[in-house]
Amino acid sequence: MRYLIPLTALAATACLPSFPDDECYADVDCPSELVCSADRRCIMISNRDGGTLDAGSRDGGRRDAGDDERDGGPERDAGPERDAGPERDAGPVDGGFDLRATPTSLSYGSRVIGCPATTQRVTLENRGAMSARIDAIQLTNGTSSEYTFMAPPAPFNLPSQQARTIDVTYAPTNVGMDEGALQIAFANSMGRVEVQLSAAGQTEAEVTETFTATVGPIDVLFVVDSASIMATPQSILADQMVFTLLFLDADGWDYRIAVTTMDTSPTGARGAFVGTPKIITPTTPNRQQRLEANVQVGTTGPTQRRGFQAVELALSSPLLEGANAGFLRDEAPLLLIYFSGDDDLSTSNVNAHLTFLQALKAGTNQPVVANAVTPTSFACTLDGGGTGYEGTDFVDLTAATSGALSNMCSSDWDDATTEFPPPTVRRTYRLQDMPMGNMVTVEVDGTAVPSNGGANWSYDPVNNEVVFTEAGAPAVGATVEITYRPVC
Repeated sequence: MRYLIPLTALAATACLPSFPDDECYADVDCPSELVCSADRRCIMISNRDGGTLDAGSRDGGRRDAGDDERDGGPERDAGPERDAGPERDAGPVDGGFDLRATPTSLSYGSRVIGCPATTQRVTLENRGAMSARIDAIQLTNGTSSEYTFMAPPAPFNLPSQQARTIDVTYAPTNVGMDEGALQIAFANSMGRVEVQLSAAGQTEAEVTETFTATVGPIDVLFVVDSASIMATPQSILADQMVFTLLFLDADGWDYRIAVTTMDTSPTGARGAFVGTPKIITPTTPNRQQRLEANVQVGTTGPTQRRGFQAVELALSSPLLEGANAGFLRDEAPLLLIYFSGDDDLSTSNVNAHLTFLQALKAGTNQPVVANAVTPTSFACTLDGGGTGYEGTDFVDLTAATSGALSNMCSSDWDDATTEFPPPTVRRTYRLQDMPMGNMVTVEVDGTAVPSNGGANWSYDPVNNEVVFTEAGAPAVGATVEITYRPVC
């Protein structure tokens, strides 16, 4: 949230008219070209396009951003219509203030009356080129008294590129919604930043959280050959990513996708994930374009492909807890997609590598599947003109894990890039608040489902989750309702 005032407007402060008869409590109370100041007066400040307003009379003045005479009112096509107050994200103005509050809103959810208060923090940051005078920090009129705040005493100056924090506390005293705003006035109260506040007070009544059962998680790791002949094959692989994501999204998978190379030389990736971001999820912005870029790992790697060794480095210490942290999940199947123009030359053979992979999922009841795109004949000409040789070890690994194999010498790689393990159903449901006495009740599609001593589900107090067993997991699309009495 930000509100910017050009220096030209500040320089003209003495000339800016105010209208004592226009007492206001918010901008909407003022005429369209004015705003409400901290002392409840309608004043004229900078226009929405970063210009200034002439300090002439209300009947004969002109905008300096245009040349429409005010005979009956100006045409209002020079700026956005005012439907709910001033715009607060107009973008930086050269030489002006750029004051921002983060986050722009605070939500406390439902809090139990009589329980300890809940505090959240706002950061007030001056990103402008000049110091900003903070005139007042206050709760707006109508904000519930159940909100309080702690802030540096105003007035004070906030230097350029510095920040201050404000702690806002909510302690309900009655049942119902409590809304309002924290307001920071600056630049002689001509500018204001607001943070919206919302919460609700409740008694110790039960709450019910509702979920929809979805497909469970899957972790996908591409292991890509970076030898000099792989430029065109990598480009074709990138073109396949739209279909990979299409199939994952169609099934509703909660996926994490990472990429590493087969280069384990001192200058290679050595199992570290490559690309930005290093892990693609269903919520990653522009995830298709990001994944397309990530699988094009370059062509400066050695001709000795060591895909097995790269995977073992990627999924073990120290990378698994360090650079590659956040990828591998116990509750998720693991899919490896090897992409190589030649056979593997790792020190591990197929059996040793398979033993490593199976150990990753020991005790989780989740599968490890290896797919591969590699030449399936002794020699062939790859797209781009290089010569590919049969990836025997990759072929054998896919057979041992019931994976999918695509011939890199052909034009159809769909099997290896769009076939996944059978979908699993989501089995964990995290709650917003801690249940009193760890007591919860569960309904699926309106029917009560008892825990049966953990045979159907159990409550995990460490992660505050209801965890279904594999046999008791709700079907995809089912409505899951979990009811409990929250503790303070």
